[in-house]
Amino acid sequence: MIFLVLTLIVLGAASMNAQVTIGDNPDTDIPGALLNLNTTAKGGLLLSNVDIIDLSKIPTGTNLFPGIVAGTNDDTNEAFTGAIVFNTNTTTGAGVYVWNGNDWTKLGSN
Repeated sequence: MIFLVLTLIVLGAASMNAQVTIGDNPDTDIPGALLNLNTTAKGGLLLSNVDIIDLSKIPTGTNLFPGIVAGTNDDTNEAFTGAIVFNTNTTTGAGVYVWNGNDWTKLGSN
């Protein structure tokens, strides 16, 4: 009996879909969206501000990228591929950047 109940729970969980909605209308379902920022409130998405000194390395000494150690292979860690931040450094170019696994690429640039 316990085996049957556990089997039904596992099969039921396998067919469930999850979507996170933040905002006023949680019933809005957009197929393919894992995160839906749906709100009538004024404002926008605020990205983490990061001072990227070297576009070929992940910044060290921040809580944003825990475990990254300067001067090691960790500062180019592929585990953070897809991380999106706002670079505050005007020398390397302030703006929105994504880590592609090898370096920071400014969004909106070729």
